[in-house]
Amino acid sequence: VASKVEIHVPDFIPLKYMRNMPEKYTASISSNHTTAVIFIIDQSESMSQATELNGVRYDYMSDAVASIVNRQIETMLHSCVEDGAVARKFDIAVIGYGEYPYSAWNGKLSGKGFVSPGLLMACGKPGEKYRWVDPNDSGKDSRGDLAFEQARILLEEWMSHQKNRYYYPPTVIHI
Repeated sequence: VASKVEIHVPDFIPLKYMRNMPEKYTASISSNHTTAVIFIIDQSESMSQATELNGVRYDYMSDAVASIVNRQIETMLHSCVEDGAVARKFDIAVIGYGEYPYSAWNGKLSGKGFVSPGLLMACGKPGEKYRWVDPNDSGKDSRGDLAFEQARILLEEWMSHQKNRYYYPPTVIHI
């Protein structure tokens, strides 16, 4: 059974920020109407503090954040499996920042910008929990402004590849 996501975009989002959208204010996320998702993660020194999330105590906030992002990516990937194949409904980027922004993917994905669902699934080992993002709290400063600039650059490049195609407006999640 193919999954479909439909979200109503309220009138208060200025039209100048919506590109290549149908005339009406609804859009579906699918292989034909893809989207981009960027996670921007604070990986500065402040993330070395202990925290509790959903009844689980973490020695470091960076562990909680990595857990949240990895779990969310895994949930998103499940929506891409259709009839045993992996549909490309979105591209995902993870930007970490402390003193400067960088690709926060680990392992084989290290240094990459946007990554497809197929590549994400290929980088996981069968029978093991997927872990695309590692905890990090090594950045001394917290330069979120530079991370958002990096996200803007990635999104402009992604949208330039979507010319003459409808797509769902990109989503940026800052943690």
